[in-house]
Amino acid sequence: MSPKPFNFPIAETFFSLQGEGLYTGVPMFFVRLAGCNVGRNIGSVYTECTSWCGEKFTCDTDYRPKAGNMTAVEIVRSAHMAGAKHLCLTGGEPILYPVAEISAHCQQLNLHIETSGTKLIPSLPASRTFITCSPKQGYLAENDGFIDQWKFLIGPDTKIEAVEYFLRGKRAKLVYLQPITEKPEEAANTNYVIQILLRKHPEWRLSCQLHKYLGLS
Repeated sequence: MSPKPFNFPIAETFFSLQGEGLYTGVPMFFVRLAGCNVGRNIGSVYTECTSWCGEKFTCDTDYRPKAGNMTAVEIVRSAHMAGAKHLCLTGGEPILYPVAEISAHCQQLNLHIETSGTKLIPSLPASRTFITCSPKQGYLAENDGFIDQWKFLIGPDTKIEAVEYFLRGKRAKLVYLQPITEKPEEAANTNYVIQILLRKHPEWRLSCQLHKYLGLS
């Protein structure tokens, strides 16, 4: 008897442009899986989170389970019906769930996974899986070899030396700095990141959440 398919709890699904990292501007079908192991609700909108270096920040990602459940087959079918060639699993934390089940049905889709790196990443076909890690407190070093690009959230008190130290010995060379701009008073973080790139690390890149500038999901 075949095992019963897992029902993934869904916060939302949408077809939009990727706004962050290497694939900025690429159409993707996004599946936001509900639940997070590093965030803490501090209101109806904001969540308090803690970065890999212990720095606390707020985000406005709503990862409550409000869109029902979907099996891996249903998730992949939805991406195909949208006309997508890329499927992005985001959260919350996707690795809380058996994402390998979804990967097994992605023969005609490029699978993208966005993770905090705080749960062990399973072995997935590297030829069609792209993993982005925005490391949070509790990052597991065992995940180093699975990461394709790093995304560091940068606030006004983030020490760039902490990022440099974290990256020592890491395989992935794609490094993005993403200013935290969830609140109006955080707008200066973008210039802070630009100065880091211009003055100290021109080999790194800016991730500026293009979808928010365009008013997209």
